[in-house]
Amino acid sequence: MAEHPNATLIKKGIDAFNQGNPGALMGLIAEDAVFYVPGNSPIAGEYRGKEAIGSFFRHMGQLSGGSQQIEPKALLTSGEEHVVAIWNARGSRKGRDYEGLAGWVFRVRDGRILEGRNLQEDQDEIDAFWSA
Repeated sequence: MAEHPNATLIKKGIDAFNQGNPGALMGLIAEDAVFYVPGNSPIAGEYRGKEAIGSFFRHMGQLSGGSQQIEPKALLTSGEEHVVAIWNARGSRKGRDYEGLAGWVFRVRDGRILEGRNLQEDQDEIDAFWSA
């Protein structure tokens, strides 16, 4: 059975993220996309539009010194629009290491990511990491 094209799209995004290739990553995101990041940390918020989402990724990279990496655990597709990506996330910030299960629920339209909602296994732990 062939891989769903939306799963392939998200895999490309994961590869671009891990390779520190913002151009490739942003090329997968729709101009009018919205990302939602829960919590109470410097990266929490609602990011509307490709430019704001790019700022989110740059800010996260600056805070972590580019140390973040994600290891995919599962990609689940539903219909023609939704992909759930679950991964193990790792990073370092100000001498503190983080590793935990995380993921996103993505909505895809016309081969581009239109919406992303972040999920964390331990929201308090990730907030503490980003707030250090």
